[in-house]
Amino acid sequence: MTRRSLLTLALFLTALPLAAGPIPKDRIPSPLQPWTDWVMRGHETEVCPFLLGADDPATASRQCAWPGRLALDLGEKEGRFSQDWNLQISGYVPLPGEEAHWPLELTVDGRPAAAVANDGAPGLWLPAGRHTLAGVFRWDSLPESLDLSQEVGLVALRVRGAAVPFPDRDADGRIFLQRTSTAGTEAESLQAIVHRRVVDTVPLVLVTRIELAVAGKAREVLLGRALPDRFLPLELKSPLPARVEPDGRLRVQVRPGSWTLELVGRHDGPVAALTAPVPGGPWANEEIWVFEAQPDLRLADVEGVTAVDPQQTNLPEEWRPRSCFSTPPRLYSKGAMQSLIAIGWDR
Repeated sequence: MTRRSLLTLALFLTALPLAAGPIPKDRIPSPLQPWTDWVMRGHETEVCPFLLGADDPATASRQCAWPGRLALDLGEKEGRFSQDWNLQISGYVPLPGEEAHWPLELTVDGRPAAAVANDGAPGLWLPAGRHTLAGVFRWDSLPESLDLSQEVGLVALRVRGAAVPFPDRDADGRIFLQRTSTAGTEAESLQAIVHRRVVDTVPLVLVTRIELAVAGKAREVLLGRALPDRFLPLELKSPLPARVEPDGRLRVQVRPGSWTLELVGRHDGPVAALTAPVPGGPWANEEIWVFEAQPDLRLADVEGVTAVDPQQTNLPEEWRPRSCFSTPPRLYSKGAMQSLIAIGWDR
């Protein structure tokens, strides 16, 4: 194979996934297939999907290992765990446990395996594909807590035969098995602060930022509708287990503390009108809206609302240089690329 052919193959295998996704190996011309692993060496993560939200896809991180729900059934003298993992490429995955409570009798897809230490934490290397991990813990008495990886968001916990619907975890991922949380004796309360950023692109993008202040015991709450009508969710960033329900409401497993969630949605089709949704659940009494113009696409004026000094709000710093309003703005297009857009309250 000539040097020109090798260069062409390198460009073909590394550049194409950025534009159209990774090409299956069976679609690579047969004369080039023996060179695939050589060309991809050092670029294995190119087949992994991007994590959304990066400003520059070229520098965006990629997620190559996807954990499933971790099932923990822990007793006074022994505990068991199981978990599914889906790997785009071969790699290292963490296991529950720590040096003092090491996972034993480990199996991968029903076959014996051995955990290795990474900075004192257990884990193992797996080939690409879907795998089921299982193992056993043994101890003199049930520990107060157990280390879990922060990558693991969904946990099904049973302690001494009883299900724990809302496991108590800290910011480092550690799960508490016997701790009597002082927050559990506090009155339950939840306060939300909501900011929205309208990005005047095509399609229109709406970023909703929800700041939660939670007191009381860990619990599951169904917040108000975060998405207006005809908006499709693109990305949800959350330090807590959360999901968007079909009606646009947010379901979150909260625990005491302060947490920030960010939901990105796009409008489905041309925008004739945009209305803030009726929450139908716990939500902020007022919202601060920010309008981010895109003058290279169209010119638009904002009229009919009272502007707010962004320096007098708790908006994120990167949102403050833009137009800011205490109610959704009315936007009047001055260009020919888009007709009138009206954004208003409907509560």
